[in-house]
Amino acid sequence: MREKQLGRNVLLVVVVVAASTWICQGSAGTLANAGFRKLQMLAGDWQGEDAEGKQVKSSFVAIASDTAIMETLTMPEMHDMVTLYSRDVDSIVLMHYCPTNSQPRMRAVPTASPIRELVFSFDGAGNPSGYCRRSPTQARDSL
Repeated sequence: MREKQLGRNVLLVVVVVAASTWICQGSAGTLANAGFRKLQMLAGDWQGEDAEGKQVKSSFVAIASDTAIMETLTMPEMHDMVTLYSRDVDSIVLMHYCPTNSQPRMRAVPTASPIRELVFSFDGAGNPSGYCRRSPTQARDSL
């Protein structure tokens, strides 16, 4: 009897995992997925200049089986900053880790296709400092 019950439990787990995978794949056509794919296309190392003409470097790396993107931003005379991007149902969320020890969270909900820009709105913060409270409530990333 115990073997039969164990077999039913294993079958139930297999069905739940298969259904979860099917549901996740069924949402693959959402605008959030399209926006996240655009971010994934930024993988690699980038460089440019800030407003003062100083060199700025940014690196994008897909992590956690391509479910998140880690951006490392290197600016002159500052410690590196890290931003993690991931999908959250119908949106793309980010958590930014900066040298001031604040961790602002932002969310972008893509609304039109083709996606050329993601508009991130402030969605809370960890360790809010004076810097974080003064930062803009929106950020735009052109893709």
